[in-house]
Amino acid sequence: TVAHHLFPTTTYHYNSGGDPADIPDLTHHELVEFHQSHYHPSNSVIMSFGNIPVAQTQAKIHDDALIQFEAGKKHVSRPEQRLSAPISAVDTYTADEAGPDQTHHVLAWLLPSITDPKQRLALRLLEGVLIEHAGSPLRAYLDSHPLGKAPSPLLGLDDSHYEMVFYTGLRGSNPEHAEAVEQGIIDLLKEVASAPVDDETIETILHQIEIDQRHIGGDSMPYGLNLMLEGFSTAIHDGNPIDVWEVDEHLLWLREQVKDKQWLPNLIKTHLLDNQHRVRITMTPDSEKTARLAAAEQTRLDTIAMDLNADDKDILKQQALDLAARQAAPDDLSLLPKVGLEDVPTDISFKQGTQKQINLSGRESTLFEYEAGTNGLYYYQIIV
Repeated sequence: TVAHHLFPTTTYHYNSGGDPADIPDLTHHELVEFHQSHYHPSNSVIMSFGNIPVAQTQAKIHDDALIQFEAGKKHVSRPEQRLSAPISAVDTYTADEAGPDQTHHVLAWLLPSITDPKQRLALRLLEGVLIEHAGSPLRAYLDSHPLGKAPSPLLGLDDSHYEMVFYTGLRGSNPEHAEAVEQGIIDLLKEVASAPVDDETIETILHQIEIDQRHIGGDSMPYGLNLMLEGFSTAIHDGNPIDVWEVDEHLLWLREQVKDKQWLPNLIKTHLLDNQHRVRITMTPDSEKTARLAAAEQTRLDTIAMDLNADDKDILKQQALDLAARQAAPDDLSLLPKVGLEDVPTDISFKQGTQKQINLSGRESTLFEYEAGTNGLYYYQIIV
């Protein structure tokens, strides 16, 4: 719902999964045409990570896949037309029962493109200043807000789209408080922007940003996949992914900017306070919404059924049976890549480290050091 109003003219205006009410109008020809146009290699970005020679990887992809396609049209991302003044809208969400203190108020600002990695890091710093922890000004304000129960789940910077978005808001409120909630958040941002942010706060957040940018531990997913996901979001919009991976350059730039005490307050003014592309959405509970949508769908189905003759119905039944049979058929496992013992190297090399004695809290201990590509971070593991 927020995206529907925040992006009035671009692709993000629409539900990415399709509106259930409109899907029945989609013909098979239109579906195939869209798929062939948008899910085409000419509209893709292909990355690999590892020590396999890149020419070998590219040749394999070309010979096994790309050679089967002709060049197609590349679809280019375009910026949203900016609003000249903030707007507001009211919508409903499905709830088991409607009542007081169930309204959500959400504010969203449309920000610059993600293709500038320095701007992206700057906005991550801005996000950290405002909501990093319970003591951060915006989060603390929302946590204790008298007109609601808690911050909105939509809170912080979203840098997954072509143009970034900053969200904030309050849940557990009531519809009549929409303007007061919005004005309170604006006043809080004005207060934060009226004075320099203290150095300790900036350094703490910068340190966390640097750790996030450099960390290769692969706690949630392999490091190579992390790198590619960071690069994909820029490359898919015709940005240079290498710029995203130049960690040192961007962190150095960020540290230079924060030396100017007005730089961060000016970021808040530029991207939030003076940014007219702002949307306020008020979501109220509707206990009858599900039943109403189901009734509308049933009415539509009944209307369609009235226009079907016996042959039409038989065709639909057969198509449904054919689809069910296809979905129930076992998958062809021969299509999947396979790994066997012959793919596992018999010779395994172990990293050689250095060993030395150190004094650890007054106790003689042994330190083993291993050199590795860790993006400038040191990783310690202590066994007691």
